[in-house]
Amino acid sequence: MTDLIPAPAGVVDRWDIDRIDPYLVCRFAGTAQTVTIHEKGAKVCEVGDKPFRAGCR
Repeated sequence: MTDLIPAPAGVVDRWDIDRIDPYLVCRFAGTAQTVTIHEKGAKVCEVGDKPFRAGCR
């Protein structure tokens, strides 16, 4: 497992993940809770602010 550094893309940060099998891991401030989503087959993941959103396609 590794953390990837995003490439800024305007109002979102973007990760190009063409040759890996990604998992999206969300950690919630002030808690020990996490949500992990296997994004099998995704080529790009993005995260944005205002409102916060994250996803892969």
